[in-house]
Amino acid sequence: MFTVIVERRRGSLESSHVQHFTPASPRLRRLAEIAARGPESMQINGLDLPAALTRAIGERRWRHPPVDALRRVFRESPIKVQLYDLDALHAANHRWLNEKDPAYFGRSDDKKPPGNIDPARSLLLGLLGPHMPFALDYRVSSASPRVLYLHSGGDQWITVAGDIEQLLARLQLGSLDSCAPARRVR
Repeated sequence: MFTVIVERRRGSLESSHVQHFTPASPRLRRLAEIAARGPESMQINGLDLPAALTRAIGERRWRHPPVDALRRVFRESPIKVQLYDLDALHAANHRWLNEKDPAYFGRSDDKKPPGNIDPARSLLLGLLGPHMPFALDYRVSSASPRVLYLHSGGDQWITVAGDIEQLLARLQLGSLDSCAPARRVR
């Protein structure tokens, strides 16, 4: 249950009252929890979501990056881009923990590290296209996870950003000013 102070103004009369409510949808409940506790406290599968990501989602910046920025960051042409909202993050990462297909895990590569990924120490952020996920990798740092991408050419995870702030900047999603409506990728 959450508390809201409702203020009303009619002409020269002002009134306010306290209203208690429980959001009806799971999505609204999660957003209300983030607002109540702060973005730093959001977790999925026991891993902390970076505050910059929860802010970008809450401010509706985490969506529809420009096509040229996607190509520059991932070095591939986007097919059907999805940047997961909070509900999709929860659903996709619940499935991710139970993934059994070894093609999604990659293989360790000393020449182009990391090459692989551990579902228990990562969170999927979205898809660049079918079978082309990108994720936060917490193995190097739980405070500032790097961003990896599963290359379309095989079972190779490639680092595309040192952290979520760098990814947001490179995708031109770093501020409200940079989030003018962009051309959608389908």
